[in-house]
Amino acid sequence: MTNLLSKREREGTEHMGLLFENNICCTFIHFDNLEKASNWYEKTLGFSVRKKDLPKGFVELHMEGVNLTLLTWRSTEKVRPRHPVFTFYSLDIEASHRKLKDKGVKVYDFSNAGSVSGFLFEDLEGNILMVCS
Repeated sequence: MTNLLSKREREGTEHMGLLFENNICCTFIHFDNLEKASNWYEKTLGFSVRKKDLPKGFVELHMEGVNLTLLTWRSTEKVRPRHPVFTFYSLDIEASHRKLKDKGVKVYDFSNAGSVSGFLFEDLEGNILMVCS
């Protein structure tokens, strides 16, 4: 993996007591049916695939910033969070909400926290995702 921080930045994190680099490299979502999930993220959410290897159990989506990787469950203990573990950003949150609903996605009502507005929705296997503006 490429070193994302300069030597000066790395030395700064050591002084803060961090045990690892001060960034998030990727986010994983696990699925029972990776091929269906990949198709859903492409067709429903509009992502394109950067790299796909179904036999190895992963699909990496084109993203700006942190990588989003779809994975096949490798454990018999499937623990699916009942809250979002990351948030998508939208410049037009009302349009994003409406378009997801129009595509038949299970979408929840808006919530506001001061100047931030957001909503939750579920993917095809029930993973909870969030969009904010």
